[in-house]
Amino acid sequence: MVPFLQICRKHKTAIRIGVNHGSLSDRIMSRYGDTPEGMVESCLEFLRICKDESFSDIVISIKASNTVIMVRTVRLLVAAMEKENMHYPLHLGVTEAGDGEDGRIKSALGIGALLADGLGDTIRVSLSEAPEAEIPVARKLVDYIMQHQDHPYIPGVEAEGFNYLSPVRRETTAVRNIGGNHLPVVIAERMDGKFDTNPQFIPDYIYAGHMISAGVIACLSLLLSAFIIPNANKKRIEFSEQYIWKKYSNKEENIHRQIAPGVFIYMSSFNVYSSRGNDFTYEVFREDTLVSKLTAKSISWNKELEKWRINNWTLREFDGIKETYTTGQTIDTLLNFSAAEFSEDPKKIKERLTLPELDEYIARQKLRGSSNVVEFQIEKYKMFSGAFATFILTLIGVCIASRKIRGGMGFHLGLGLLISFSYILFMQFSTVFATNGGMSPLLAVWIPNMLFAVVALFVYRAAPK
Repeated sequence: MVPFLQICRKHKTAIRIGVNHGSLSDRIMSRYGDTPEGMVESCLEFLRICKDESFSDIVISIKASNTVIMVRTVRLLVAAMEKENMHYPLHLGVTEAGDGEDGRIKSALGIGALLADGLGDTIRVSLSEAPEAEIPVARKLVDYIMQHQDHPYIPGVEAEGFNYLSPVRRETTAVRNIGGNHLPVVIAERMDGKFDTNPQFIPDYIYAGHMISAGVIACLSLLLSAFIIPNANKKRIEFSEQYIWKKYSNKEENIHRQIAPGVFIYMSSFNVYSSRGNDFTYEVFREDTLVSKLTAKSISWNKELEKWRINNWTLREFDGIKETYTTGQTIDTLLNFSAAEFSEDPKKIKERLTLPELDEYIARQKLRGSSNVVEFQIEKYKMFSGAFATFILTLIGVCIASRKIRGGMGFHLGLGLLISFSYILFMQFSTVFATNGGMSPLLAVWIPNMLFAVVALFVYRAAPK
Protein backbone atom coordinates (compact mmCIF):
# COMPACT_ATOMS: atom_id res chain seq x y z
CA MET A 1 0.00 0.00 0.00
CA VAL A 2 2.94 2.34 0.64
CA PRO A 3 3.91 2.59 -3.08
CA PHE A 4 0.27 3.35 -3.85
CA LEU A 5 0.25 6.22 -1.34
CA GLN A 6 3.47 7.61 -2.80
CA ILE A 7 1.93 7.68 -6.27
CA CYS A 8 -1.19 9.44 -4.93
CA ARG A 9 0.94 12.00 -3.09
CA LYS A 10 2.99 12.67 -6.25
CA HIS A 11 -0.16 13.34 -8.31
CA LYS A 12 -2.01 15.06 -5.43
CA THR A 13 -4.77 12.50 -5.56
CA ALA A 14 -7.10 11.80 -2.64
CA ILE A 15 -8.10 8.24 -1.80
CA ARG A 16 -11.32 6.69 -0.50
CA ILE A 17 -11.11 3.98 2.12
CA GLY A 18 -14.32 2.01 1.80
CA VAL A 19 -15.53 -0.80 4.06
CA ASN A 20 -18.71 -2.67 3.30
CA HIS A 21 -20.49 -4.94 5.73
CA GLY A 22 -20.93 -7.58 3.08
CA SER A 23 -17.34 -7.78 1.87
CA LEU A 24 -15.07 -8.19 4.87
CA SER A 25 -11.91 -10.22 4.40
CA ASP A 26 -11.61 -13.79 5.65
CA ARG A 27 -8.93 -12.72 8.11
CA ILE A 28 -11.26 -10.13 9.71
CA MET A 29 -14.24 -12.49 9.61
CA SER A 30 -12.31 -15.27 11.36
CA ARG A 31 -11.33 -12.98 14.23
CA TYR A 32 -14.23 -10.53 14.62
CA GLY A 33 -17.04 -12.14 12.71
CA ASP A 34 -19.62 -10.22 10.75
CA THR A 35 -19.71 -7.39 13.33
CA PRO A 36 -19.33 -3.59 13.53
CA GLU A 37 -16.10 -4.16 15.47
CA GLY A 38 -14.71 -6.12 12.52
CA MET A 39 -15.63 -3.35 10.07
CA VAL A 40 -13.95 -0.73 12.27
CA GLU A 41 -10.77 -2.80 12.58
CA SER A 42 -10.67 -3.36 8.80
CA CYS A 43 -10.82 0.41 8.26
CA LEU A 44 -8.26 1.22 10.96
CA GLU A 45 -5.69 -1.08 9.41
CA PHE A 46 -5.51 1.18 6.36
CA LEU A 47 -5.86 4.40 8.33
CA ARG A 48 -2.84 3.54 10.51
CA ILE A 49 -0.69 3.02 7.41
CA CYS A 50 -1.82 6.37 6.04
CA LYS A 51 -1.03 8.06 9.32
CA ASP A 52 2.43 6.48 9.49
CA GLU A 53 3.09 7.74 5.96
CA SER A 54 1.69 11.20 6.82
CA PHE A 55 -0.91 10.89 4.09
CA SER A 56 -4.03 12.85 4.98
CA ASP A 57 -5.95 13.19 1.70
CA ILE A 58 -8.47 10.58 2.76
CA VAL A 59 -12.24 10.16 2.91
CA ILE A 60 -13.81 7.24 4.73
CA SER A 61 -16.88 5.35 3.56
CA ILE A 62 -18.06 2.62 5.93
CA LYS A 63 -21.51 1.27 5.05
CA ALA A 64 -24.00 -1.48 5.73
CA SER A 65 -27.48 -2.37 4.53
CA ASN A 66 -28.61 -2.88 8.11
CA THR A 67 -29.20 0.58 9.63
CA VAL A 68 -28.44 -0.59 13.19
CA ILE A 69 -25.05 -1.98 12.14
CA MET A 70 -24.31 1.05 9.96
CA VAL A 71 -24.99 3.58 12.75
CA ARG A 72 -23.11 1.62 15.39
CA THR A 73 -20.11 1.08 13.07
CA VAL A 74 -19.69 4.79 12.32
CA ARG A 75 -19.98 5.70 16.00
CA LEU A 76 -17.38 3.07 16.96
CA LEU A 77 -15.05 4.25 14.17
CA VAL A 78 -15.23 7.89 15.26
CA ALA A 79 -14.50 6.92 18.87
CA ALA A 80 -11.53 4.80 17.76
CA MET A 81 -10.11 7.56 15.53
CA GLU A 82 -10.33 10.07 18.37
CA LYS A 83 -8.31 7.73 20.60
CA GLU A 84 -5.61 7.49 17.95
CA ASN A 85 -5.75 11.21 17.05
CA MET A 86 -7.11 10.64 13.57
CA HIS A 87 -9.34 13.22 11.91
CA TYR A 88 -10.65 12.34 8.48
CA PRO A 89 -13.88 13.21 6.66
CA LEU A 90 -16.72 10.69 6.70
CA HIS A 91 -19.04 9.67 3.89
CA LEU A 92 -22.41 8.34 5.13
CA GLY A 93 -24.81 6.01 3.41
CA VAL A 94 -27.03 2.96 3.75
CA THR A 95 -26.12 0.31 1.18
CA GLU A 96 -28.97 -0.98 -0.97
CA ALA A 97 -31.64 0.73 1.10
CA GLY A 98 -34.37 -0.46 -1.29
CA ASP A 99 -37.07 1.47 -3.07
CA GLY A 100 -40.23 3.36 -2.27
CA GLU A 101 -41.17 4.10 1.30
CA ASP A 102 -38.90 1.41 2.81
CA GLY A 103 -35.77 2.76 1.14
CA ARG A 104 -36.49 6.30 2.21
CA ILE A 105 -37.23 5.32 5.80
CA LYS A 106 -34.02 3.27 6.09
CA SER A 107 -31.95 6.13 4.67
CA ALA A 108 -33.57 8.67 6.96
CA LEU A 109 -32.98 6.49 10.03
CA GLY A 110 -29.39 5.57 9.30
CA ILE A 111 -28.04 8.78 7.80
CA GLY A 112 -30.29 11.05 9.87
CA ALA A 113 -29.21 9.54 13.20
CA LEU A 114 -25.55 10.16 12.43
CA LEU A 115 -26.12 13.65 11.07
CA ALA A 116 -28.02 14.45 14.27
CA ASP A 117 -24.91 13.28 16.20
CA GLY A 118 -22.85 15.84 14.29
CA LEU A 119 -21.08 13.14 12.25
CA GLY A 120 -20.62 12.99 8.50
CA ASP A 121 -19.26 15.30 5.81
CA THR A 122 -20.91 13.88 2.67
CA ILE A 123 -23.88 11.58 2.16
CA ARG A 124 -25.25 9.24 -0.50
CA VAL A 125 -28.79 7.88 -0.60
CA SER A 126 -28.81 4.49 -2.34
CA LEU A 127 -32.27 3.60 -3.67
CA SER A 128 -33.25 0.78 -6.02
CA GLU A 129 -34.69 3.41 -8.34
CA ALA A 130 -33.52 5.79 -11.02
CA PRO A 131 -30.47 7.78 -9.79
CA GLU A 132 -32.31 11.08 -10.06
CA ALA A 133 -34.76 9.88 -7.39
CA GLU A 134 -31.96 9.79 -4.79
CA ILE A 135 -31.08 13.48 -4.85
CA PRO A 136 -34.38 14.86 -3.41
CA VAL A 137 -34.18 12.45 -0.47
CA ALA A 138 -30.59 13.43 0.32
CA ARG A 139 -31.43 17.09 -0.09
CA LYS A 140 -34.33 16.83 2.35
CA LEU A 141 -32.17 15.14 4.98
CA VAL A 142 -29.48 17.82 4.73
CA ASP A 143 -32.03 20.65 4.78
CA TYR A 144 -33.64 19.26 7.91
CA ILE A 145 -30.31 19.09 9.74
CA MET A 146 -29.29 22.56 8.57
CA GLN A 147 -32.50 24.02 10.00
CA HIS A 148 -31.17 23.22 13.45
CA GLN A 149 -27.61 24.47 13.05
CA ASP A 150 -28.17 27.66 15.07
CA HIS A 151 -30.29 26.04 17.77
CA PRO A 152 -28.90 26.29 21.31
CA TYR A 153 -27.13 23.20 22.57
CA ILE A 154 -29.14 21.19 25.05
CA PRO A 155 -26.90 18.84 27.03
CA GLY A 156 -28.27 15.36 27.48
CA VAL A 157 -27.84 12.90 30.30
CA GLU A 158 -27.50 9.24 29.43
CA ALA A 159 -29.82 6.86 31.23
CA GLU A 160 -28.23 4.52 33.72
CA GLY A 161 -26.86 1.45 32.00
CA PHE A 162 -27.01 2.99 28.51
CA ASN A 163 -23.91 2.79 26.30
CA TYR A 164 -23.88 5.14 23.34
CA LEU A 165 -21.40 3.03 21.39
CA SER A 166 -22.99 -0.33 22.17
CA PRO A 167 -26.67 0.21 22.86
CA VAL A 168 -28.72 -2.83 23.80
CA ARG A 169 -32.42 -3.35 23.99
CA ARG A 170 -33.67 -2.30 27.40
CA GLU A 171 -35.34 -4.91 29.57
CA THR A 172 -39.12 -4.80 29.61
CA THR A 173 -41.92 -6.76 31.24
CA ALA A 174 -43.75 -9.01 28.84
CA VAL A 175 -47.48 -8.34 28.39
CA ARG A 176 -48.96 -11.24 26.43
CA ASN A 177 -46.84 -11.32 23.25
CA ILE A 178 -45.38 -7.81 23.56
CA GLY A 179 -42.16 -6.94 25.43
CA GLY A 180 -39.75 -9.12 27.34
CA ASN A 181 -37.92 -11.58 25.10
CA HIS A 182 -40.61 -11.51 22.42
CA LEU A 183 -39.82 -10.30 18.95
CA PRO A 184 -41.10 -6.84 17.98
CA VAL A 185 -44.78 -6.71 17.05
CA VAL A 186 -45.65 -5.36 13.61
CA ILE A 187 -48.78 -3.19 13.32
CA ALA A 188 -49.91 -2.30 9.80
CA GLU A 189 -52.04 0.77 9.10
CA ARG A 190 -55.04 0.21 6.83
CA MET A 191 -57.10 3.37 7.16
CA ASP A 192 -57.81 3.34 3.44
CA GLY A 193 -59.84 0.17 3.82
CA LYS A 194 -57.46 -1.97 1.73
CA PHE A 195 -56.52 -5.10 3.66
CA ASP A 196 -54.39 -6.88 1.05
CA THR A 197 -51.00 -7.92 2.43
CA ASN A 198 -47.83 -9.32 0.93
CA PRO A 199 -47.53 -13.01 1.95
CA GLN A 200 -43.90 -12.36 2.82
CA PHE A 201 -44.77 -9.48 5.19
CA ILE A 202 -47.86 -10.45 7.16
CA PRO A 203 -48.39 -8.05 10.11
CA ASP A 204 -49.30 -9.18 13.61
CA TYR A 205 -52.07 -6.61 13.92
CA ILE A 206 -53.92 -4.30 11.56
CA TYR A 207 -54.97 -0.77 12.55
CA ALA A 208 -58.09 -0.02 10.55
CA GLY A 209 -58.44 3.64 11.39
CA HIS A 210 -60.24 6.10 13.60
CA MET A 211 -63.74 4.74 12.96
CA ILE A 212 -63.33 1.54 14.97
CA SER A 213 -61.82 3.20 18.05
CA ALA A 214 -64.43 5.96 17.97
CA GLY A 215 -67.21 3.34 17.57
CA VAL A 216 -65.99 1.35 20.57
CA ILE A 217 -65.91 4.48 22.73
CA ALA A 218 -69.42 5.42 21.53
CA CYS A 219 -70.79 1.97 22.46
CA LEU A 220 -69.20 2.22 25.91
CA SER A 221 -70.71 5.68 26.34
CA LEU A 222 -74.20 4.34 25.52
CA LEU A 223 -73.75 1.42 27.91
CA LEU A 224 -72.70 3.76 30.70
CA SER A 225 -75.46 6.35 30.23
CA ALA A 226 -78.29 3.85 29.61
CA PHE A 227 -77.56 1.23 32.27
CA ILE A 228 -74.50 1.58 34.51
CA ILE A 229 -74.72 5.23 35.61
CA PRO A 230 -78.50 5.15 36.44
CA ASN A 231 -78.00 2.10 38.65
CA ALA A 232 -75.11 3.86 40.37
CA ASN A 233 -77.27 6.96 40.83
CA LYS A 234 -79.93 4.86 42.56
CA LYS A 235 -77.50 3.92 45.32
CA ARG A 236 -76.18 7.48 45.56
CA ILE A 237 -79.67 9.00 45.83
CA GLU A 238 -80.77 6.38 48.37
CA PHE A 239 -77.75 7.24 50.51
CA SER A 240 -78.44 10.96 50.17
CA GLU A 241 -82.12 10.53 51.03
CA GLN A 242 -81.25 8.57 54.14
CA TYR A 243 -78.35 10.63 55.50
CA ILE A 244 -78.40 14.07 53.86
CA TRP A 245 -81.73 15.17 52.41
CA LYS A 246 -83.73 13.72 55.28
CA LYS A 247 -81.87 15.95 57.70
CA TYR A 248 -81.87 19.16 55.69
CA SER A 249 -84.69 19.02 53.13
CA ASN A 250 -87.86 17.05 53.89
CA LYS A 251 -90.48 19.41 52.45
CA GLU A 252 -91.77 20.09 48.93
CA GLU A 253 -93.75 23.28 48.30
CA ASN A 254 -96.26 24.49 45.68
CA ILE A 255 -96.70 21.13 44.01
CA HIS A 256 -98.59 21.06 40.71
CA ARG A 257 -99.15 17.75 38.87
CA GLN A 258 -101.21 16.40 36.04
CA ILE A 259 -101.80 12.79 37.05
CA ALA A 260 -104.16 11.73 34.25
CA PRO A 261 -105.77 13.25 31.16
CA GLY A 262 -107.85 16.13 32.46
CA VAL A 263 -106.95 15.46 36.13
CA PHE A 264 -104.83 17.97 38.09
CA ILE A 265 -103.72 18.16 41.71
CA TYR A 266 -102.21 20.90 43.86
CA MET A 267 -100.68 21.13 47.35
CA SER A 268 -99.18 24.16 49.04
CA SER A 269 -96.68 21.87 50.79
CA PHE A 270 -95.89 18.20 51.23
CA ASN A 271 -93.74 16.56 53.90
CA VAL A 272 -91.71 13.86 52.19
CA TYR A 273 -91.12 11.65 55.20
CA SER A 274 -94.48 11.93 56.94
CA SER A 275 -96.32 11.75 53.57
CA ARG A 276 -98.63 14.60 54.61
CA GLY A 277 -99.72 17.54 52.45
CA ASN A 278 -101.57 20.79 53.12
CA ASP A 279 -104.17 22.73 51.11
CA PHE A 280 -104.93 19.87 48.75
CA THR A 281 -106.90 20.35 45.50
CA TYR A 282 -108.08 17.63 43.08
CA GLU A 283 -109.68 18.91 39.82
CA VAL A 284 -111.27 16.90 37.01
CA PHE A 285 -111.85 18.44 33.56
CA ARG A 286 -113.83 17.09 30.60
CA GLU A 287 -113.04 18.85 27.34
CA ASP A 288 -111.73 21.93 29.15
CA THR A 289 -114.82 22.05 31.37
CA LEU A 290 -114.47 21.60 35.13
CA VAL A 291 -116.72 18.73 36.27
CA SER A 292 -115.53 18.26 39.86
CA LYS A 293 -113.27 19.87 42.42
CA LEU A 294 -112.15 18.31 45.69
CA THR A 295 -110.44 20.49 48.27
CA ALA A 296 -109.11 19.49 51.68
CA LYS A 297 -107.27 21.16 54.52
CA SER A 298 -104.80 18.28 54.62
CA ILE A 299 -104.11 14.92 53.03
CA SER A 300 -101.95 12.02 54.25
CA TRP A 301 -100.91 8.60 52.97
CA ASN A 302 -101.95 5.55 54.98
CA LYS A 303 -99.24 2.96 54.32
CA GLU A 304 -101.19 0.09 55.91
CA LEU A 305 -104.37 0.63 53.90
CA GLU A 306 -102.51 2.08 50.89
CA LYS A 307 -105.12 4.82 50.72
CA TRP A 308 -105.21 8.57 51.01
CA ARG A 309 -106.86 10.11 54.09
CA ILE A 310 -108.31 13.59 53.53
CA ASN A 311 -109.36 15.93 56.33
CA ASN A 312 -111.84 18.82 56.30
CA TRP A 313 -112.76 18.16 52.70
CA THR A 314 -115.21 19.76 50.31
CA LEU A 315 -116.42 18.22 47.03
CA ARG A 316 -118.07 20.34 44.34
CA GLU A 317 -119.54 18.57 41.28
CA PHE A 318 -120.81 20.43 38.21
CA ASP A 319 -123.43 19.28 35.68
CA GLY A 320 -124.07 22.18 33.36
CA ILE A 321 -125.49 24.93 35.56
CA LYS A 322 -126.25 22.44 38.34
CA GLU A 323 -123.74 22.16 41.24
CA THR A 324 -123.62 19.55 44.01
CA TYR A 325 -121.84 20.58 47.22
CA THR A 326 -120.61 17.96 49.74
CA THR A 327 -118.43 18.35 52.86
CA GLY A 328 -116.92 16.06 55.46
CA GLN A 329 -114.32 15.76 58.22
CA THR A 330 -112.26 12.65 57.44
CA ILE A 331 -112.47 10.03 54.71
CA ASP A 332 -110.21 7.33 53.28
CA THR A 333 -110.27 7.26 49.51
CA LEU A 334 -108.48 5.80 46.50
CA LEU A 335 -106.84 8.30 44.19
CA ASN A 336 -104.84 7.38 41.06
CA PHE A 337 -101.46 8.58 42.34
CA SER A 338 -99.02 7.61 45.09
CA ALA A 339 -97.09 9.55 47.72
CA ALA A 340 -93.80 8.93 45.90
CA GLU A 341 -94.98 10.96 42.92
CA PHE A 342 -95.29 14.01 45.13
CA SER A 343 -92.14 13.53 47.05
CA GLU A 344 -89.72 12.96 44.18
CA ASP A 345 -88.15 15.70 42.16
CA PRO A 346 -88.34 14.92 38.39
CA LYS A 347 -84.58 15.49 38.22
CA LYS A 348 -84.00 12.75 40.79
CA ILE A 349 -86.29 10.41 38.86
CA LYS A 350 -84.42 10.98 35.58
CA GLU A 351 -81.05 10.28 37.16
CA ARG A 352 -82.00 6.81 38.42
CA LEU A 353 -83.92 5.42 35.43
CA THR A 354 -82.26 2.99 33.02
CA LEU A 355 -83.29 3.04 29.37
CA PRO A 356 -86.06 0.38 29.71
CA GLU A 357 -87.33 2.04 32.91
CA LEU A 358 -87.31 5.41 31.19
CA ASP A 359 -89.40 4.04 28.32
CA GLU A 360 -91.96 2.68 30.79
CA TYR A 361 -92.08 5.96 32.71
CA ILE A 362 -92.58 8.02 29.54
CA ALA A 363 -95.40 5.72 28.38
CA ARG A 364 -97.10 6.01 31.80
CA GLN A 365 -96.78 9.79 31.82
CA LYS A 366 -98.21 10.03 28.30
CA LEU A 367 -101.28 8.02 29.37
CA ARG A 368 -101.75 10.46 32.21
CA GLY A 369 -101.32 13.43 29.91
CA SER A 370 -98.48 14.76 32.04
CA SER A 371 -96.90 18.03 30.95
CA ASN A 372 -93.37 17.14 32.11
CA VAL A 373 -92.97 14.20 29.72
CA VAL A 374 -90.74 16.35 27.47
CA GLU A 375 -87.97 16.40 30.09
CA PHE A 376 -87.88 12.61 30.18
CA GLN A 377 -87.99 12.31 26.38
CA ILE A 378 -84.98 14.62 26.18
CA GLU A 379 -83.19 12.46 28.74
CA LYS A 380 -83.90 9.34 26.68
CA TYR A 381 -82.78 10.85 23.37
CA LYS A 382 -79.65 12.23 25.06
CA MET A 383 -78.50 8.67 25.81
CA PHE A 384 -78.29 7.91 22.08
CA SER A 385 -77.23 11.35 20.91
CA GLY A 386 -74.56 11.47 23.60
CA ALA A 387 -73.09 8.17 22.38
CA PHE A 388 -73.09 9.46 18.81
CA ALA A 389 -71.54 12.72 20.01
CA THR A 390 -68.77 10.68 21.63
CA PHE A 391 -68.15 9.01 18.26
CA ILE A 392 -68.06 12.36 16.43
CA LEU A 393 -65.88 14.19 18.96
CA THR A 394 -63.45 11.25 19.22
CA LEU A 395 -63.15 11.14 15.44
CA ILE A 396 -62.54 14.90 15.30
CA GLY A 397 -59.97 14.72 18.09
CA VAL A 398 -58.02 11.85 16.52
CA CYS A 399 -58.02 13.48 13.10
CA ILE A 400 -56.79 16.79 14.50
CA ALA A 401 -54.11 15.11 16.59
CA SER A 402 -52.87 13.15 13.55
CA ARG A 403 -51.71 16.38 11.91
CA LYS A 404 -48.16 17.18 12.95
CA ILE A 405 -47.29 20.86 13.12
CA ARG A 406 -44.37 22.85 14.41
CA GLY A 407 -44.79 24.17 17.90
CA GLY A 408 -46.14 21.04 19.62
CA MET A 409 -49.65 20.05 20.64
CA GLY A 410 -50.78 23.38 22.10
CA PHE A 411 -52.81 24.33 19.04
CA HIS A 412 -54.43 20.89 18.87
CA LEU A 413 -55.36 21.05 22.55
CA GLY A 414 -56.88 24.51 22.23
CA LEU A 415 -58.84 23.55 19.13
CA GLY A 416 -60.14 20.40 20.80
CA LEU A 417 -61.33 22.37 23.84
CA LEU A 418 -63.03 24.93 21.58
CA ILE A 419 -64.91 22.22 19.69
CA SER A 420 -65.99 20.51 22.92
CA PHE A 421 -67.25 23.75 24.48
CA SER A 422 -69.08 24.61 21.25
CA TYR A 423 -70.87 21.27 21.29
CA ILE A 424 -71.93 21.69 24.93
CA LEU A 425 -73.19 25.22 24.18
CA PHE A 426 -75.24 24.04 21.20
CA MET A 427 -76.71 21.19 23.26
CA GLN A 428 -77.76 23.54 26.08
CA PHE A 429 -79.45 25.95 23.68
CA SER A 430 -81.35 23.22 21.84
CA THR A 431 -82.46 21.60 25.12
CA VAL A 432 -83.88 24.90 26.38
CA PHE A 433 -85.79 25.38 23.11
CA ALA A 434 -87.24 21.88 23.42
CA THR A 435 -88.25 22.33 27.05
CA ASN A 436 -89.69 25.83 26.82
CA GLY A 437 -90.10 26.62 23.15
CA GLY A 438 -92.10 23.70 21.87
CA MET A 439 -89.31 22.23 19.71
CA SER A 440 -89.36 18.50 19.09
CA PRO A 441 -87.20 16.79 21.77
CA LEU A 442 -85.75 14.39 19.20
CA LEU A 443 -84.78 17.22 16.86
CA ALA A 444 -83.41 19.34 19.71
CA VAL A 445 -80.89 16.78 20.96
CA TRP A 446 -79.78 15.77 17.45
CA ILE A 447 -79.24 19.24 15.95
CA PRO A 448 -75.75 19.59 17.54
CA ASN A 449 -74.80 16.12 16.26
CA MET A 450 -75.91 17.01 12.75
CA LEU A 451 -73.81 20.17 12.74
CA PHE A 452 -70.72 18.54 14.21
CA ALA A 453 -71.08 15.50 11.95
CA VAL A 454 -70.41 17.87 9.04
CA VAL A 455 -67.33 19.18 10.88
CA ALA A 456 -66.16 15.60 11.54
CA LEU A 457 -66.55 14.68 7.86
CA PHE A 458 -64.52 17.69 6.78
CA VAL A 459 -61.76 17.05 9.33
CA TYR A 460 -61.62 13.33 8.50
CA ARG A 461 -61.18 14.02 4.79
CA ALA A 462 -58.42 16.54 5.54
CA ALA A 463 -56.59 14.20 7.97
CA PRO A 464 -53.36 12.58 6.74
CA LYS A 465 -53.94 9.00 5.61
